[in-house]
Amino acid sequence: MSKYKSNTSSELLATLARWQESRLPEDAEFLADQMPNLLQDLAKVKTTFFTLREKVALLEQETKKYREGFHQRQLLIEFDDEQKH
Repeated sequence: MSKYKSNTSSELLATLARWQESRLPEDAEFLADQMPNLLQDLAKVKTTFFTLREKVALLEQETKKYREGFHQRQLLIEFDDEQKH
């Protein structure tokens, strides 16, 4: 996966905290300007989460198949050993 570079300002949290206390118009304007970047970040996180969830599901399936195959190979080896003796 490539590294994602957010366009959201690093000042967002500080500005949001300040706006919650004082409701300054310039803070509200700044927050409104940051909203598209924030939504883009959220969309990226959501997409990445679903992609990773799919990869985990595939790995779980492969692991299950490997374990089943390993167990079957062990049974065949034991059966073969019993037939030789």
